[in-house]
Amino acid sequence: MRQPLKSKVLILSAIYPPRGGSCVQRVYYFSEYLAELGHEVWVVTEGIQRFWASDHHLCPKAVRSDQIIRIPLYPSSIIRAVDRLLARFLVSPLYPDSHVLWAIGAYRAALKIIDREKIESLVVNLGHPSALWCAFRLKQERPQLRLHVDIQDVWAGNPTSFQGRHQLWPIRSIDAALERRFLANADQITVIEQGMANQIIKTHPEKASQVSVLPHGYDEETFRAVLSVHDSHKVQPDRPTCVFRYLGFAHPDMRMDNFFSAIAHARNSDERQFRDVQFEFIGGSPGTVRELARASAIEDLVRAVDYVEHSEAVRLMLDADVLLLFWTSDPSCVCGKLYEYIRANRFILASAQGNPDGQRLIEESRRGQWINAFNITEQTRTIQQLVESVRNGNELLKVEKLPDIDHLDRRNIVKSLSLLLEFDGAQEVRQTA
Repeated sequence: MRQPLKSKVLILSAIYPPRGGSCVQRVYYFSEYLAELGHEVWVVTEGIQRFWASDHHLCPKAVRSDQIIRIPLYPSSIIRAVDRLLARFLVSPLYPDSHVLWAIGAYRAALKIIDREKIESLVVNLGHPSALWCAFRLKQERPQLRLHVDIQDVWAGNPTSFQGRHQLWPIRSIDAALERRFLANADQITVIEQGMANQIIKTHPEKASQVSVLPHGYDEETFRAVLSVHDSHKVQPDRPTCVFRYLGFAHPDMRMDNFFSAIAHARNSDERQFRDVQFEFIGGSPGTVRELARASAIEDLVRAVDYVEHSEAVRLMLDADVLLLFWTSDPSCVCGKLYEYIRANRFILASAQGNPDGQRLIEESRRGQWINAFNITEQTRTIQQLVESVRNGNELLKVEKLPDIDHLDRRNIVKSLSLLLEFDGAQEVRQTA
């Protein structure tokens, strides 16, 4: 049920459903739940195209379709063809990223909406540096606009959008200068975890009072919908006795090769225990997973599946005995799926490389354990213990003793975002008075 109108918000994001993948969920739920909370929400985003993955279950309900403005990634098919051709020879032919041409069109569309609808707050979702560049231009044109920068991208040492994307001079220096200039115009900055907040405050100390943490969280409504049609305790007739399941990409920096070696060692120590055990990897890298399985001679234990839609991913989480998680070497990386793993109430086995925030979440929620990604002996022993426990019918988690995690529900997280937007407005009113 919609609440009385609170404020008018424009969300600027280079990604949005029906694009699939975990990257779109944050901005999608921001838009939906802000609208439910009484904000009038407009979205300027990418055009409909052939995505590497689509998710048609993520359909906007609270935000009207005529308030979602879609801008093509390229202004013409000729420019698109030239860019694709150059991409074969260059790592990135466009600066700062492939959405820079989209950002030009997004700026024009957003400016019209801001003026016509008297938008009060602009929320820019990162992601893509070009979206921040677009938001910066809008703030310059309309200084009264309250700019809220939400940073969700921590991949490959890129916690603050620009800085860290390129390592070669002079592009590295240009990145850092643009980041300082763009973030200086932000009225509020939100990030997904405390490590990112600390790094931004260290780099931009003048922004310390404007930085808040809004974790990725999980969507309780999605879990309830899946649970209503899926009995997670009912054993399927063709289901293996013990299922380890990972949902996400496979990347060399995650050191999954060590985990595959541990699986091989565990199976070789007692082959009978592993006759009906399956390690399933679901995501955008089935070829990489199969190569790792062949290298460790465990093809019979490993199943690789391509991308699935979010609701199906939740069902598969609930159907697993053990949920696997692999982190990169980036210490500030917290995978969004970790929060959904926690909500699934399944044992989480995380292979970590010094990721303090993620490790703390697992420990505080008491829903599993993390192990050193380079300690194959420890990984082998843990896999053996988990397989034995499942075969013996032992509970891996005492669900009734697990701590409450309601604060990680996305509805509650968006309530915090709503308060931040309203707080900005209250400050402005007090200053004017």
